[in-house]
Amino acid sequence: MSVVMYFYDELEFQLSSVVSFSSAMTSEMFSFTACRQLLQMFFAVIFFHCSEYALAIVFHGKSSVTVKSLLISNNYVLAMVGALVEYFIELYFFPGMKEHWLVSNIGLFMVVIGEIIRKLAIITAGRSFTHLIKRYHEEHHVLVTDGIYKYIRHPSYCGFLIWSVGTQIMLCNPLSTLAFAVVVWNFFKQRIPYEEFFLRQFFGSEYEEYARQTTSGIPLIKAILISRSCVSYDVFRGNLQTCSFYCMRSFHLYCSEQLLIQSCFFSVTICFILVRFFEILSRMYNFSSKL
Repeated sequence: MSVVMYFYDELEFQLSSVVSFSSAMTSEMFSFTACRQLLQMFFAVIFFHCSEYALAIVFHGKSSVTVKSLLISNNYVLAMVGALVEYFIELYFFPGMKEHWLVSNIGLFMVVIGEIIRKLAIITAGRSFTHLIKRYHEEHHVLVTDGIYKYIRHPSYCGFLIWSVGTQIMLCNPLSTLAFAVVVWNFFKQRIPYEEFFLRQFFGSEYEEYARQTTSGIPLIKAILISRSCVSYDVFRGNLQTCSFYCMRSFHLYCSEQLLIQSCFFSVTICFILVRFFEILSRMYNFSSKL
């Protein structure tokens, strides 16, 4: 009986120690820094998506808007979950990383600036702005060249790039900052030539002249002049595969040097991930040995 009581007391002591340790670590993790950064992050994400949906209803009517206007995809959710995982891992093992308030505030500033640029683009374009690329010219679709479009021809993309990278700088997430920058840049690198192909079909030389006088708003992506010989009967029939092929071929012919830049970005990302992974494993091993 005494042996049973001994094991019972020992088990109770171990459980109480674990609970005390867990509560102490939890209170340490969710300090003022973590609470502020996470609240800023959640508010920025919620405001971004709700405002996108609301503006879509304002300019296109509720009947024409679907949940896709929230701009929430599976890949987007995975990216945000990955960013939060990185945040909590680094907060647990390297809490000092999250105390760089100058860096965090720069990220917050980028979030605000990116949001302003994107919303100005949507409001200025009005009904001409859609979340999907227009493949057919509609009567209300006009070429907007005033306001912020006078200087940037894709200000909504520019604003989203600044906003998305800013959210990770705000959290002091080095890996996610680099990953978001590479992935979002790569997405727009493929989307902009595809979109501008149709815009040149809609507005002809007017858009070509406009593209020469403005910047795309995304670093290293310039105006891509697609030869008229690329426009075939298949394109006008709506053969998007043919159109996409011509767009991508022209893009690689004019901007092949960007592939090298992209490869360098991915190489640096992989190196950072490996270094951080082995450093975290080392810290975990040392922590478990102390216990």
